[in-house]
Amino acid sequence: MTLPAFAPSVTQFLCPEWSVLRFEGPQTREFLQSQLTNDVLTQTPERARLNGLCSPKGRLLASFLVVVRSDEVVDLVVSSDLAPALLKRLSMFVLRTKTKGALASPALQVAASTAPATVGTQDGGPDYAIAQKDDQLWIRLPRTQAQPLSNQSDPSGSIDRWLGLVPEAASIAMPDPVIHQHWLELEVLSAIPRITTPTQDLFVPQTINFELLEGVSFTKGCYPGQEVVARSQYLGKLRRRMGLGYLAVLSGQADLATPGVDVVDPAGQATGRVVMSAQATGGGQWVLFEAPTEAMQDSSLSVNGQAIKLAPLPYTIPEPVAPTRPKL
Repeated sequence: MTLPAFAPSVTQFLCPEWSVLRFEGPQTREFLQSQLTNDVLTQTPERARLNGLCSPKGRLLASFLVVVRSDEVVDLVVSSDLAPALLKRLSMFVLRTKTKGALASPALQVAASTAPATVGTQDGGPDYAIAQKDDQLWIRLPRTQAQPLSNQSDPSGSIDRWLGLVPEAASIAMPDPVIHQHWLELEVLSAIPRITTPTQDLFVPQTINFELLEGVSFTKGCYPGQEVVARSQYLGKLRRRMGLGYLAVLSGQADLATPGVDVVDPAGQATGRVVMSAQATGGGQWVLFEAPTEAMQDSSLSVNGQAIKLAPLPYTIPEPVAPTRPKL
């Protein structure tokens, strides 16, 4: 399982799968702090943060990147199919809070780049660092390995990835389909989940490794679903996780493992769900999937009749620890 070097001739292109919501007003950060899984009050304009919105049952309704423009302006970079519903849901709870949300797209578009020099920096910097170039803002995503996944210790094959918030006037082009497919492949290989419509309200953050990716704060205070998320963290052994796998060459469109499709155990029972997927360079398909941790030990899971060949994640999942109750 190898991923050829990603070296398109065009290093900037639009990402229609992403949209931007903008919240503005003197109480914007306080409002978002009360609704989201991660800390917005301590966030600085120098770095974006992974964040999410949960249902009262503690399941993710959306995942997104938060960008603090100023004390009164905050952008949420979210999957385009969820943007209208996310705006509507958050707006329901604004009430008398002095903030207002709006869909910033298409006036503010989301673009991608794989070349630091094109986004105004020569140094990649830390994950989620923000670089400004004129009226464009670029977020450095975690680098993705371009070498065989078994060779995780070799950083020479890793690829810079940037996500940009750019005005429509920047006239950045839509990507070539092949280039865009490579980009989506890298997103899946980064193992950073993106909630979309088929996976809304399915996963507690920890079951898709959201807390390992610093998308959850356990000290920020209350938000919808916070009690369920905290109980999963402190009072029980986490029995489900997200893994990365590969499906062999598929016979047709009907076999594609799309988000929300069942992951099946050897007895033919649905035991998990596909979180994200992308066609693999050279054939087959990469999948991020959620399933019981013990089921991942013997690699006997399948999707649409295709066996999942497990691949190592680009980050470490810690060993389960005995439940502990935090001091009150």
